[in-house]
Amino acid sequence: MAGGGNGSASGGSAEELGSLSSLNVSLENATDILFNSTNGTATDEPKGGTIYSTHQTEQLVTLWVLFAFIVVGNSLVLLVMWMERHKKTRMNFFITNLAIADLGAGLFNVLPDLVHRFTVEWIAGDFMCKLIKYIQGGVLYGSTYVLVALSVDRYDAIIHPMRFAHDRKSKAMICVAWGLAALFSIPSPVIFAQTKLDNGEWQCWATWPEDWYWIPYMTIVTTLVFFIPLVIISTCYIFIVVKIWRRSKELVQERKFIGEKCIPMTPRTFTQSNNKGSPDGNDDDSPVKKRGCVGSLRARFSPKCQQLNYEIQME
Repeated sequence: MAGGGNGSASGGSAEELGSLSSLNVSLENATDILFNSTNGTATDEPKGGTIYSTHQTEQLVTLWVLFAFIVVGNSLVLLVMWMERHKKTRMNFFITNLAIADLGAGLFNVLPDLVHRFTVEWIAGDFMCKLIKYIQGGVLYGSTYVLVALSVDRYDAIIHPMRFAHDRKSKAMICVAWGLAALFSIPSPVIFAQTKLDNGEWQCWATWPEDWYWIPYMTIVTTLVFFIPLVIISTCYIFIVVKIWRRSKELVQERKFIGEKCIPMTPRTFTQSNNKGSPDGNDDDSPVKKRGCVGSLRARFSPKCQQLNYEIQME
């Protein structure tokens, strides 16, 4: 669906540009939805038409398989989430929104591309051109920003667990994600319009006052949809990995310390240790009584060690 020209155009030029679209959904969205090449020159005979004819079948099969996986997979996810709607967990909430965004990408990004490969010409009118381009941009931004919100939520759950108590923050982040997606998609219906080519065909193409306008536009789009989310997501997961690594290291050291210091006492040893007291005979003030058998970790592990020793003594 992407493409445009300043010179004469033909029906074959749309096929040529269609053959160059990526099979990757995100890349296809970024290039096909938010940008089309208007600084090229369409000719009467498309360059590379033989290549397009050779790979047209493979492209269509791949896109249909991709479309089927997107629709069926995300529909099943939404079905499972609906069946478990009584479990109002944060993860289910994020997964539901992510599935909605991905399903929208399949219905409004991949499917229109498939239809255009059969019709070649845009036949839905100017209003549908603008509406579909707006929705395509919305689901592209939405799926990305939902992932960002999920990353921030996981960061809070692991780094700041005491703040991880209410669902209001997660709902607010999702609202912000979809709100930004709706806001950043506004330029799409302004830029795209149904355009009549010299040969009489109608296409839903981007129209630029000057050819070089697409450069700052694509720079802004790439920054908003890729670089900024990449920095936020990477930062969150770097902190998460560091936190988990440090905590795992602490647990290994604590278990090693417990294995060395928290040694089960025999009944004889238990009796002897309890008979040891302070010079004034007050066993309650005995260091052994206070420290148990854990030493510097008495506040966390002494009760467990004392209970274990007590059970052995009772045997």
